[in-house]
Amino acid sequence: MKSIIGVCPGQCPGKNDLSCIDCQHWYAIQTMSGREKKLVATLQILLEKIQLYLPTRKVIHQFKGTQHILELPLFPGYIFVYRSISESLDALDKANPNLVFKPVMANGKYLEANRNEMKFLFEVTGGNGVIELSKGIVMENEEVLIIEGPLKQLKGKILFIDKRKTRQRSELNS
Repeated sequence: MKSIIGVCPGQCPGKNDLSCIDCQHWYAIQTMSGREKKLVATLQILLEKIQLYLPTRKVIHQFKGTQHILELPLFPGYIFVYRSISESLDALDKANPNLVFKPVMANGKYLEANRNEMKFLFEVTGGNGVIELSKGIVMENEEVLIIEGPLKQLKGKILFIDKRKTRQRSELNS
């Protein structure tokens, strides 16, 4: 399933740069963790022209001795809706009373996602909405240089390495 459902607003077809994506007017809807895809599918059926965004990340998990690459939500329990938050909530209320969801609100108003954070999110996830696995080189003085992936060319200090799970945690310099 693609993470950006429908045509992302302002996106220029045929271009790889994301400079023309409208990063404003995105609202978060909270649901039960693990039910994000079901909520997206329900909204797609109810509202044909709705634009949704479910950013995901690839992770390596080990099952029964073999490693598998899984695609998991970047923000478990959340999806993003473009502009039509009221319409989306009304449609969900009418359609499926068993689906648990609520909009992110502050002071009685729907909380709009920060423009700069959405722009960064679109840049890191690329056109398909997925944060790919990164590869890095461990250098002297416990530093790492990312050579492949969305954080390419960044350097940072290694905080923790788990060789068994092939994961590491770093503090990256900008």
